[in-house]
Amino acid sequence: MKNKSVLIVVIIVIITAASAFQADAEDISIGGTALYQWWRPAWNTGKIIFYSQQSPPIIDYTFPSFPVFRQFRYGPSLSIKFLRNWEISPEFTYGKTSGNTNGASIAPDPLYRKVAISIVEHDMHASIGYYALDFLKVFAGLRVELVNTDITYNHISSMPELFHIGLKGETLNFTPELGVHFIVPVTGIISLMLDLSGTFQSGSEKKYYNMNNIYHFDLSGFKLDFFRIPRAQYRAIGGNSFLSVKINIPESDVSLIAGAYYRVLRYFQKNSERGLFIMNRSLDHTYGLSLTAAYLFSIDTHRHRKIWMPRPSMDE
Repeated sequence: MKNKSVLIVVIIVIITAASAFQADAEDISIGGTALYQWWRPAWNTGKIIFYSQQSPPIIDYTFPSFPVFRQFRYGPSLSIKFLRNWEISPEFTYGKTSGNTNGASIAPDPLYRKVAISIVEHDMHASIGYYALDFLKVFAGLRVELVNTDITYNHISSMPELFHIGLKGETLNFTPELGVHFIVPVTGIISLMLDLSGTFQSGSEKKYYNMNNIYHFDLSGFKLDFFRIPRAQYRAIGGNSFLSVKINIPESDVSLIAGAYYRVLRYFQKNSERGLFIMNRSLDHTYGLSLTAAYLFSIDTHRHRKIWMPRPSMDE
């Protein structure tokens, strides 16, 4: 399913870009974007659900929370302006992050545990917009997030019991948005820009045991019960904001865009849609800094091009 989703998004971007060229593309901007961001995920609530074949699901309210994740992401970006007022902008970014947490409790039994997580994210975003005014663009976009996680859980209790469990996860999020883009010229080479949008997200997550990364020791003879973790589903609503400054480097076709952004999502999840974590009514915060370098070239579609063609001579 994940590979099909990526393929669908890529095909949509290619078709849209090809349509723009057929509709007399005028300005094309090619560049690269780097982002450094802080992320507080909605699932990081200090709650986890344990599933067993022998008993109903048990919610653990003492699970240790992770600190804010820090992530560096980068990737190519493209913008095509066509039919004077229309613009499409596909973008791809890739990033990794990781975190560690630990915690101890004394009730009902003394317990210490340590958790490590590694996250790899592929982010694909495409938008199409219309310039209603020179300084105002309305746009619609779609973001597809593919997230792979690797979790290591270590547990020591006084029974005595010791176990080490590895988990893997796959997350797929679809996030459409509607928004406005403002441009405020400051000088001939500097402009301020502001993006505001509302967004909706629909996603799913699957976690499963990594059977090659599991060790267990228990003097009582207890055996771990590896019950299938249900697939999680959820929805979210929220908003995005992005404030930036654009600098056109004199005597060149290169521009730099530096800015700061913030996204907040509130999640909604039914009890029947829970997976490993509880996300209902929890908030997801993402904020960071970005830098884009782009090269712009124009295609003059209003000038008639002269094409040399051999013609017969009148003297012959």
